[in-house]
Amino acid sequence: MENPWALIEYVVDFLNPELDAFEASLYLYLLRNTIIKTGSPTIRVGKRSIALNWVKGSRGGGTGNAGGVYVNYGHVTATLKGLEAKGCLSIGDTNRDGTLYTLRLPVDIPLVAAKIA
Repeated sequence: MENPWALIEYVVDFLNPELDAFEASLYLYLLRNTIIKTGSPTIRVGKRSIALNWVKGSRGGGTGNAGGVYVNYGHVTATLKGLEAKGCLSIGDTNRDGTLYTLRLPVDIPLVAAKIA
């Protein structure tokens, strides 16, 4: 994408309204750790790593959780499947290092492309 501001516009104006809050948050987390950070649309990461690094709830948490409750593994799985169903990413093979996820830019997501056209 030539204009980085267009990426923000497409995410905020066209993609976010189609996603629930967790899907939008996870999409941004993956976008930051793929295309923005490395320039590559792919990342290999485990679901537990996503759960630990993505978001924390606002309540609970003991020593290691410092005031928040980590998202559980099942919720990460459901949110990833929701993003896949909406065409935001594809889920690839799994090995010891985690699962391969390929994130799509908003312009390449069919539900966004239909709005832009």
